[in-house]
Amino acid sequence: MQVNSQKASDSPISTIILLTSKVVEGSLVPILRRHSDKISIKLAESLDDLRSIPPDRLAGARLLSFGSKCIVPPDILHSLGFLAYNFHPGPPTYPGWAPCHFAVYDGASRYGTTVHEMIEQVDAGPIIGLDKFPVPADASVQDLTFLALASMDRLFTSLAGTLVTSNQPLARLTISWASRRTTRKTFAACCAIPPDIESHELRRRLKAFGGGDGHCVPTLTRNGLRYVPAPENSDSADPTDIEIHGIRFVLAPSQTARRG
Repeated sequence: MQVNSQKASDSPISTIILLTSKVVEGSLVPILRRHSDKISIKLAESLDDLRSIPPDRLAGARLLSFGSKCIVPPDILHSLGFLAYNFHPGPPTYPGWAPCHFAVYDGASRYGTTVHEMIEQVDAGPIIGLDKFPVPADASVQDLTFLALASMDRLFTSLAGTLVTSNQPLARLTISWASRRTTRKTFAACCAIPPDIESHELRRRLKAFGGGDGHCVPTLTRNGLRYVPAPENSDSADPTDIEIHGIRFVLAPSQTARRG
């Protein structure tokens, strides 16, 4: 169900709600202010912040989500007078969770970022902006994340004037999202290292998912114990360590605490 219909209004936008972090807000606000020094700009860092905004203010607002993992519920999307737009750190071929990680896993040669209307389903709304760029050879997740942030900045700068001054919905592009939508569950499945994994696949997974997503990291289970890759530049060894294809795994911290 699409909760954000193509709305139109004769009233001006009174508030821009920035759903982002305090750090990122500092760079986005000056870009918006170039186009309007009168519009109110409200920072929201969490769902609780969004819930605290009065309904009458939502009715005069447009929401811009930039690098936020907060999922905006349908009732708030319905209450916004001028729609909500999300700046997604991946192209339409990578909707969903941790797109940079999956692009590195796939060895993508091109990447990009997307701006789309927010609807009830995550990363599924009509696309209104796209920026593409080539991926450097052997780029890491950190490299690609940095390039994606720069790409999102370009999109934000190019659309800021329209987002602030136009009370009409932004024009939609005739571009569709890919059918595969990654989730935390997808990421966790890639982090589950089978004992018989091939050397190439192990290195591929560690390159793409080795840094984790804040919820899980690559983990190998053997004899009921969980092992994670040894920290970089760690020379110390323990009799409990195991090695697969020249890569050392150590007991996960939770296992170490339990053993102690």
